[in-house]
Amino acid sequence: MSFYGDRFIFDGIPCEEFGLILYDVGSSKQDVTGFASDSEFSEDRIARRYDPLFYGVSQNSQLSFALVFGLNPKMVNENASFDRWDFEKIASWLTGRDGYKWLEIGDDAECYYRYRCRISNLKVVQAGLYPQVFTCSVTCDSPFAYLPTQTYAYQCSGELKLVFHNRSTYNGFYYPKLEIALNGSQAFAITNASDNNRKFEFSNIPAAYASATVMIDNRNQVIVSSNGDNLYPCFNKKYFRLVRGDNDLLVSGTGVLRIICDFPVNVGG
Repeated sequence: MSFYGDRFIFDGIPCEEFGLILYDVGSSKQDVTGFASDSEFSEDRIARRYDPLFYGVSQNSQLSFALVFGLNPKMVNENASFDRWDFEKIASWLTGRDGYKWLEIGDDAECYYRYRCRISNLKVVQAGLYPQVFTCSVTCDSPFAYLPTQTYAYQCSGELKLVFHNRSTYNGFYYPKLEIALNGSQAFAITNASDNNRKFEFSNIPAAYASATVMIDNRNQVIVSSNGDNLYPCFNKKYFRLVRGDNDLLVSGTGVLRIICDFPVNVGG
């Protein structure tokens, strides 16, 4: 397991609201848990060649694992158990959600990793005469867990050089979100020397737009201005991305740059 806490939060709701706690259902043998996401090779093998025609690799299989939880031991000692109304409340909380939701495990100090996932296959385990334990399947949106969202803010005036560390363990490019609070600047650019001097740039911004805050979702290629302005014609269509590890950046323009990251990490479940 990549987590060792005894509490969890799903979709912003803590397990304590239902009197629950995570269980470690032990066995006589050591548990074996995979944690590294495998790469899927794309290749063809043809006659008259002993080696493949190799096209590349992808990492898009979904991480999945089992979760076991049940009544707090204090409640068990008081001979408490679940009734059908409790089943309905817990099932409504965990299953049938619209899309993937965040699962966090551990106390605030321990919630270092979180999973964007859906929960299914919820089952009740009978403990003695009373139903006190549940099991479920957790299916994530990717092979990765995520670090908590962090925002890195930089005040820029003219040019600013900085080294930005990409904490992702994904071997490909990571596309963070950006928020740029323009301060009368009609041009703003970020050049990444670690990515063959790739340049993310807004230029020739109309003066009427130059006081807006611009939000850029680089992964989904969406640009939104706080003033409702259309800034796509001012953009060079090279969305900002980070290579793994350190990135040597040169920021040009006037305003406040915020880089918003929830780095994917390969820690398993």
